[in-house]
Amino acid sequence: MLVGFKCPKDKENRKFDYCFNACSEHCHPTPLLYALSDQREVTPGTFSVTEILKPFQQVHFERTCDFYRDPASMMWAVFGTAVHHVISSMETRINGDFAIEVRFSVGIETPHGIATLRGTPDLYDKKKKILWDFKVKPYFNALKFTLNKEFPLKELGDHYQLNLYRVWGQPEAEKLKLCYIVRDHNKSVMREGVPPSLDRDVPIYNTKVMQDLTVERMTTHFACELGKQPPPECTTRDRWNGNKCGKYCGGSEHCPQYKR
Repeated sequence: MLVGFKCPKDKENRKFDYCFNACSEHCHPTPLLYALSDQREVTPGTFSVTEILKPFQQVHFERTCDFYRDPASMMWAVFGTAVHHVISSMETRINGDFAIEVRFSVGIETPHGIATLRGTPDLYDKKKKILWDFKVKPYFNALKFTLNKEFPLKELGDHYQLNLYRVWGQPEAEKLKLCYIVRDHNKSVMREGVPPSLDRDVPIYNTKVMQDLTVERMTTHFACELGKQPPPECTTRDRWNGNKCGKYCGGSEHCPQYKR
């Protein structure tokens, strides 16, 4: 798990306590450093919907090994969290037709015992029966979002996450929608036809197929955690053709595949 920052000044790995209390020259204001360090505690046998869709090695090493990240590389993630907090704060200002960030937790039976799947869908429109998910994305991703007419079935991306939220958390939903908020939007981006936010319908996948996918992936994640098997190696797609390792995967320094 994340235990500290990779210091942008001396490039040394520093535990959070050092950064908060001992560092004489903070790279960022202390409250921001606390925000960057905030993370959900790892609970053995419990996996989030987001986690089970990630590569097995990434999840395994990030959950079981200590790692450090450059605080600047985490800034956009905090920005995304802040946007979600703003949206969730609107619950007191809208009528009761919307359910915002209602958490669910369900036991999934695997060959290794019961593992728990948890998730927090962003927004459910009770009246229209629409399940929404909000994503803060860079312009490049938003542009692909507008150009691609279909979601790639081979990529376990946002469309799968939203479908799993429906199956396990909001089965009465009759429509799924993704909303991309463009974090680096400007006038030139607008001229290219990309608005500050854009939404798109997500196809509803077969419930049984989604249930089977959940069991399959949770079985492997759980087996790795229990030490019953090593995590399967990442595919070229998992590694973004080599652009992900070392930059966006906290487990890379513990990963034998990355070190080869």
